[in-house]
Order: sequence, then C-alpha cells, then structure tokens
Amino acid sequence: MFQKILVPVDASDLTLQAVEVALSLADRFGSEVVLLHIRKKAATLEHGDAEVELDDIEAQSKRLLALGLARLRNDHSVKASQVSSEVRAGPVVQIIEEAAEELMVGLIVMGTHGRHRVSEVLTGSTAEQVVVKTSASVLVVKPEGYPFLRD
Repeated sequence: MFQKILVPVDASDLTLQAVEVALSLADRFGSEVVLLHIRKKAATLEHGDAEVELDDIEAQSKRLLALGLARLRNDHSVKASQVSSEVRAGPVVQIIEEAAEELMVGLIVMGTHGRHRVSEVLTGSTAEQVVVKTSASVLVVKPEGYPFLRD
C-alpha cells in the first residue's frame, strides 16, 4: 500500500513514537522508511562547522533508528535495509514537501506537539501545513494526554 514512508525526526520523545508507528506500518506493508532530519538553517562553512554539525545530526538519526528498531525487534520483522536517513536544511514544511515529492513517498508519519503559538493561529502547525501542502497521505501521531477538542 505505502511503498515509501517519510518520517521527519527531531530529538523529541514524540519522534520515537512516530518512528515506531512508521516501522510498524513498514513491517505490515513491506515499505521503505526514510527518516528526515531538517536543519532550519544551513550550517556555517567556517572552521569545518558544517561537517561537525552534519556528523552530529547523522549520529542522532542513527541513534533514533537503532532505538526504534530495538523496540520493535521482538514484534516486527523490519530490516535495517528498509530504513534510511537524510539530512536537509531549510524551512521545515517546504523541505518535508520537497522530500516527499522527490522521494515519491506515499505516507508521511509525523508528530504534533500540541503547542499553540500566536504564529500557529495564523499559519497552522507544521503538521497542519504538511497535510495541506503535500500530495502524500499524512498520519499525525499525538502525544499521550493531547488536549482533544471538546463540545
């Protein structure tokens, strides 16, 4: 059903939940999973900073991948070869949209933190913007205790 699943990742616990959901779906559908770490701004090129930052991001992505796979090892048969990671820089929503199109993903799995900032009232959360701007299906993972809408 979903040949490729994109998961935007950061250092939050919610990212681990989104990775777990994506890996569960990959197990069920035989999908490939792409973990996408996005730098909001490009690293500077002075004194090798860019290389150091990219190395740190790559190490973090590999840690997230290892944690996600370890949690699912007993219950699922996702292979390491089904999972890859990428690092890109730029505006978050735009980068997710571009990566989804370029990689031809069928599903994006991402978390929503449930924060409400003034800017989000006008533009919508990152997850809401991705739903509107991408042609891929989007599965939003909410944190435990997320404030649901009430009548």
